[in-house]
Amino acid sequence: MPHVKLSPAPELPELLPRLRTLSARDEHGVQKVQRFFMDAGGTLILAEALVAEGGLPRHFFLALSRRESLVIRCYASTDPEKTPAVKRLIARFGMQLAAELGSELDPCNLAEEVEELG
Repeated sequence: MPHVKLSPAPELPELLPRLRTLSARDEHGVQKVQRFFMDAGGTLILAEALVAEGGLPRHFFLALSRRESLVIRCYASTDPEKTPAVKRLIARFGMQLAAELGSELDPCNLAEEVEELG
């Protein structure tokens, strides 16, 4: 599953107010991250996401969870097809968040996308 990791990672309740929306357009289509929701226990943040490729919109959620690092991946219950736009959205959002937090980005299995967006 495509994902990125950020270290160091703040606690999720501290992270929530620092999250920013994202809107981008490139050769792979439109990519957006719009709203954020945290579970009552403060262990998971969901980010509402949209990609549109070739006129086909895909709505899904990104899951942000924290262990030793902050992991950003597609939420399993809304798991979209892993198209180039979906992968670029995860990479782009991870890069934006790493810059905002002053964290290091481990692109994991999205190294190619991170390098292209670089």
